[in-house]
Amino acid sequence: FMAGLCLVLLLSMGAAARAFVPCMPSSSTPVPSCAALSSSSSFSSCKAFVHPVVPCPPISLASFPRSRSAYGNLGKDAFTTCTRRGEARARPCRMSASDGSSSQLKLPCDLYDLESELKLAVKMEDYGKAAKVRDELKKARDGDDVAKLLVELDEAVKAQDFDTASAIKQKLSQAVSARSLGVMQKRQSARVNRLLVMTRDGKLLTCRPDGGSVVPVGDSKDRAQFLQPTWSPGGDLIVAAKIELPADGKPLKIKESVIEIFWALDGSKLVEVSAPFIPFYYFWLPDSRGLVYLTTYADGPAQAGWQVSMDILRVFAGDERGLLPSGSIMHLEEGAPLFVCPSPRDKRILMHIGNKQKVAVIEPLSLDGEEVILSSRPGAFRCPQWFPIKGEKGEELVAFVERSNSGDSQYVVVADANRGESKKARRVLTEIEGFATITVSPDGQRMALLARLKRNLEETLSIIDGPFELSEDPWPVSSTVLSSDEREEKLGPRRRVLAFFWSPDSRKLLWLSAPEKDDILAASGGQAEIFWEVHDTRTGRSIRFEPHMPSQTVLASYLPFFDQYALSHAVWSPDSDAFCYAGIGMDGAAGAWVQKLPSSFAESPPPPRLVVSGAETVSWSQC
Repeated sequence: FMAGLCLVLLLSMGAAARAFVPCMPSSSTPVPSCAALSSSSSFSSCKAFVHPVVPCPPISLASFPRSRSAYGNLGKDAFTTCTRRGEARARPCRMSASDGSSSQLKLPCDLYDLESELKLAVKMEDYGKAAKVRDELKKARDGDDVAKLLVELDEAVKAQDFDTASAIKQKLSQAVSARSLGVMQKRQSARVNRLLVMTRDGKLLTCRPDGGSVVPVGDSKDRAQFLQPTWSPGGDLIVAAKIELPADGKPLKIKESVIEIFWALDGSKLVEVSAPFIPFYYFWLPDSRGLVYLTTYADGPAQAGWQVSMDILRVFAGDERGLLPSGSIMHLEEGAPLFVCPSPRDKRILMHIGNKQKVAVIEPLSLDGEEVILSSRPGAFRCPQWFPIKGEKGEELVAFVERSNSGDSQYVVVADANRGESKKARRVLTEIEGFATITVSPDGQRMALLARLKRNLEETLSIIDGPFELSEDPWPVSSTVLSSDEREEKLGPRRRVLAFFWSPDSRKLLWLSAPEKDDILAASGGQAEIFWEVHDTRTGRSIRFEPHMPSQTVLASYLPFFDQYALSHAVWSPDSDAFCYAGIGMDGAAGAWVQKLPSSFAESPPPPRLVVSGAETVSWSQC
């Protein structure tokens, strides 16, 4: 356990610019740990891996304390709040939301349960109940455009009425797109509210948050494994890479994969495309008509490092005729490291490419789209952020870290995505030392900032309050410090923040922390705890949950790049009242867990619930 925990701490500090390294769901052969990290400028690279797909080293369970009384409410006194002069709290945000329809959307929240009830009734030969559920299911399908069109498409294909099938598929594309855009623009009235799980043997399934109503996804053979499953914004589709393990059981030789896209309702396949390399990260375009993925390929010896390629896959043919037919792949960009953030409103992509020293915006699938360079002096950070709402004058705001002209300092910058490097189109938010990680809340009114100094491992996690306008603000930045070395020294051994995630309602920040590496080594077999904490920005209170050991895939692939994965893999429930994670609990059980929040942060939290045994990864649908 200690070796595994030291590994994730080292990865979290050295992930400044390494390309993502995907992790196989399971393997019996351990590989060398990524102990040798070499740094160049503000970035570092891992040379221990000889292929982007590697088996995970086995990690044993820590000796967790059996009492749950030590975890719960931390109170308000554990935090330091800094406010603007003359104000008790931050001013209300003056940003304006983007234009959008306020129409209601119907989502397939009941279809999964009815499908499961029907199968169970038939299996139990309760045909009276089966008939009743069948009728309820038909009514539910008729009320959902996607489900209804899927049935009509199946009937048309079986009847070989292919002209009708073609027209239905176009309507289906429009229905999926409308639902995804509705979710992105916060117009949904119901929820999918399901978990997407990858098991240790690489199989996929979806289920309710309580583990019921299981739907297998895809057809994975004995030597086939899925990697990096990802929900679409509307919850209708799921994408994953599938690899075939060789008979000799040596996954390091695998270089090719198949990208498969499934219908979430029944797990059936929609699109299958061969990929020359193995994708390790996906994000969907807002309308779900296409998705962008990252993969690695070698352009030289292993010691020269891996290039990251960004490609786009068209799922449905859209209005842009002649650019990319359905099921086709087009290369967009390459570099190392390469981190991306999709626009919440259109098909533009915000990029940070380390070896090209640029932060830029591109628009794929556009005949007149041009690259807009926002900075040619990116600082020490990974993923730039796109604000979900526009500025007070309609600006398309983005955030990133930029070095000064002299290079001896760096700043968190808010800029207009449409106006390049113009000094009038940006504002310095705050100066920052060391490596920075930033995430913007879903409502665009707050920013979480983790600053870490590599030379002495000092770090601070804080929340910066908006408004984030381009105009100069006469007041100092308002912030709340959640975790810092000064605070930790008062409360006990110092801890390191491994990841943090905003809740969908933007009110709460969830973060994962572990003991500092030196404290672990000095503990000589003492208890080492990795646990989640949630901070409520309105009340200033925080709550701590039971410790656990993250799964091998989470340790190796997700935590070192959590700010990237936070854009596409939801850990929070749509209602912001629970979160999910994969790992080993206090009782030694391994799998996917759901942790409900208490009704009040003054109460002790309920114990987490194991919903799927043997799960390696889990993510919540976005709606």
